[in-house]
Amino acid sequence: MDVQIVRAFDFQIAVPVGDWMLQDIVRGGVYEPYVVAPFQERIHQGSVVLDIGANIGIFTIAAARTAARV
Repeated sequence: MDVQIVRAFDFQIAVPVGDWMLQDIVRGGVYEPYVVAPFQERIHQGSVVLDIGANIGIFTIAAARTAARV
C-alpha cells in the first residue's frame, strides 16, 4: 500500500494514497473540522482522553496537543 506523509495538527501522519475518506487531510491538513473542533474545545490541560481507535488516529493527534494523557 502506498502512503503519503501529510501534516495534521502539527504532526506528520501517513495517509494511504487514494483513500477518498482522508482527502480533506491530504488537501488541507484538516479532517471533519465540524467534529474535531468541538472535541478539542472540551479538552483541557490535565485531561485524560481515551481513543478507542476507529481510523487513523485523528482524534488521538487532536487530543495530544492539549491533554495530559491519551
